[in-house]
Amino acid sequence: MRILFIRHAEAVDAAEFKGSDLERPLTPEGRKRFAKVAARLARAYPKPDRLVCSKAVRAWETAEDVRRAFGAVKLELREELNPGASPDTVRALLREKTELEWVVLVGHEPDFSRAIAALTAQGKLRIKFKKGGVAEVDWNGRGPGTLRSLWDPARL
Repeated sequence: MRILFIRHAEAVDAAEFKGSDLERPLTPEGRKRFAKVAARLARAYPKPDRLVCSKAVRAWETAEDVRRAFGAVKLELREELNPGASPDTVRALLREKTELEWVVLVGHEPDFSRAIAALTAQGKLRIKFKKGGVAEVDWNGRGPGTLRSLWDPARL
């Protein structure tokens, strides 16, 4: 299974937002920048079998940009990817998708850095996963996977 992990784009600052954390949206600049990232991803990768994202508004808005760039992709909102997701939770969600070849996950930090480290390096990998950042992982559902790429959104 190929997995594209995407950290949500730049969101409104939590200290300045009056609603709940799950309601916090992307900034206008975050949307604009990530739309360009999503377009680049659609040129670099095949259309995914499934797009799975956190129920947080900022993740959902990021996923919608991915969906627009790739065309009609089934979008699945999963609270398991909400902020605070453990590597074991992410692994369990991926195991539900083993029939799929190509999955895009949209979520949060430090959750995704930890999940990628657990899937590829038994938790011993430290990466800086920026807002709007992308990581590609190959994983067979059992043993260690391979981190194929880590994309800084500024370079996309």
